Amino acid sequence: PRSVVIVNDDRALNALIERLLGASGLTKTELCHRLGIKLQSLNQYLRFRRRNPSVLWMVRLAESCGGHVVIEFPERGRG
Repeated sequence: PRSVVIVNDDRALNALIERLLGASGLTKTELCHRLGIKLQSLNQYLRFRRRNPSVLWMVRLAESCGGHVVIEFPERGRG
């Protein structure tokens, strides 16, 4: 499996959505149907008009595209 590291950056979020969409083979319309959202909502993320999606939204996005989300916690005593 390929991994992607996400940082707190709008462009990184946009790139992640585009990468997930491309890897899934879904159209934006198909993805929106799976997510239960309107195309306009997805486009707001892609055009930097909507920011800070919830972790749950990101998990739903990844799973709708056939992926999954892994969160790594720091080891105790680091950070």
